[in-house]
Amino acid sequence: MAVMCSVNNCHYWAEGNKCRASSILVVSDSMANDAPDTYDAMQAENATPTPADTCMATACKTFVQEGDPAITDDHITPRIY
Repeated sequence: MAVMCSVNNCHYWAEGNKCRASSILVVSDSMANDAPDTYDAMQAENATPTPADTCMATACKTFVQEGDPAITDDHITPRIY
């Protein structure tokens, strides 16, 4: 199954708008606002489930800008297509 993403300045973005992250975390905006940037897919199993009414009320916590020195902080690895 492919995860699609059009944010082309993300470290995990690949040609064809594919997400190469080995794991992703999508949360409600309210949780995204409360969680630090370092809260990511590695903590997903411990995340408190929160509802969202629309897709506009969700956020991908796996985003890391290409070239950011914190790329390895989340311990997520890029998959190869």
